[in-house]
Amino acid sequence: MKDRLLRAITADGCYRIVVCRTDRLVADAARRHDCSPLAARALARALTATALFATTDKGYHRIGVQWMGRGPLRSIHTDARPGGVLRGYVGDPSNDGTEISTGLGGGLIAVIRQDHAGTFTQGTLPLSNGSVDEDLEGYLRRSQQIPSRLRVVMECDSQGRPRQVAGVLVQPLPGGAGDALLGDGGAVSAELLARTLHAGQELEDILSQVLPDEQVQVLGEESLEFSCACNQDRVERGVAMLGRDELLEMIADGQSAEVRCDFCGEAYVVTVEGLCALVDELDENSN
Repeated sequence: MKDRLLRAITADGCYRIVVCRTDRLVADAARRHDCSPLAARALARALTATALFATTDKGYHRIGVQWMGRGPLRSIHTDARPGGVLRGYVGDPSNDGTEISTGLGGGLIAVIRQDHAGTFTQGTLPLSNGSVDEDLEGYLRRSQQIPSRLRVVMECDSQGRPRQVAGVLVQPLPGGAGDALLGDGGAVSAELLARTLHAGQELEDILSQVLPDEQVQVLGEESLEFSCACNQDRVERGVAMLGRDELLEMIADGQSAEVRCDFCGEAYVVTVEGLCALVDELDENSN
């Protein structure tokens, strides 16, 4: 079953619903970062929640979400780009335990947006409870003043690693009932979603159960994948920023530059010959 996301609205135009499956991209992320079961579950929630959250902004070029905690996991970082491209990592992926909220602990959630003109905006709020998906739901409610219900559920293997992961986001459109439906005592409660949002289901089945009394119209579908924008050229441009003197010192020591991407775990090497080429390029540009 491929990872994908569905966008829909109710027939009366009162609510938007987004559902997604992220089994493969979550498994890819956990493998790349050699995550403990706890870290894998935390990253699964973060990547899935970010995929849903990104649909709330039509004009973004990049959206980054950071959960910065005081617990042993330290932090979670995710990044979404148009077309269903996601990546992410955990501050300490080796740490293990039972509860995500305990692993993350109290702290802050930050959302960084970049538009197509390259302009960045950032919002920061305290974590709601360290459960990751509810923290992002709380951000929507408090920062953007949008009544929302955002939840991620997963089925895990015998070791506690995510095997199947699904998520849902429900928000009112103009004319919707807002907190009457999505508040803690509303019809779309966390308990309801926990019962209806089964990770093993097809997205269409999940969609039909979120608001079972409503007719739903699907507006669009997109595939989701774990992918990173890093490459050798970007790494070399980053190494060049060390400056001519430091590059020459590395060359004299016969020391290559080794860089590991935090987001995807890919390792890159700039050889001594490559460093020499960077120095030549810096000299050329300075003349």
